[in-house]
Amino acid sequence: MLIVRKNLFDITIFILLLYITSSLILTFIYDGGSPIDPEQTSFCWYNNHLSDLGRAHYFNGELNPFSFFYNSSLNFLGICVFIFLYLISAIVKNKTVQNIIIFLGILSGIGMLFIGWFPYDLFPTQHKIASSLSFYSFYLAGLLLIIFIDKKQYTIIFYLMLTLIILFISRIFLVYWAKQAGINSETFLIIKALSLKFVIYPQMIFSLIIMICLRKQIPVQI
Repeated sequence: MLIVRKNLFDITIFILLLYITSSLILTFIYDGGSPIDPEQTSFCWYNNHLSDLGRAHYFNGELNPFSFFYNSSLNFLGICVFIFLYLISAIVKNKTVQNIIIFLGILSGIGMLFIGWFPYDLFPTQHKIASSLSFYSFYLAGLLLIIFIDKKQYTIIFYLMLTLIILFISRIFLVYWAKQAGINSETFLIIKALSLKFVIYPQMIFSLIIMICLRKQIPVQI
């Protein structure tokens, strides 16, 4: 059983590293423009969403030859999100809360899978619903985690998850404020695109750190 658990940790760590590295590589080779400038020849961190890497067609109308790779990484990430929340639920002593976190992990994983299956340029509504399902389920599970874990025993995990939740909620309020303030569409796009990256990448990196920390606590089987 210990071997199985270690394998799950290893798989999760590998997928997280795969997504981080592959998405960064794809941003360097992306030349599909942005909503502001369709002829833009490079990925712009404040104009492009990461979802643009998975578009079936570039903004200039040409086929995106790398969409398969990004969307495939999201499919793996969907599996990873479920395994992550399944593994981390074990540090919660309340069995009911454990089961809720696992259920939210299923929802979050399915949402992430659907993000990859429904590129934004072809299925904008489905893409938005899938994104909301994935992120809200993940952060609701994270909220339950920081409420019910032993904060003294898992201090690092507590503060990492708390930071992620603060970043996520801050982005929601920032986007809401920008929308209510009537900011012009170009600036609003920049706020949405840039702030989302300050949620996604910390989520991946902090999840990676959490998995490494928990894996080290698994006793060695003799």
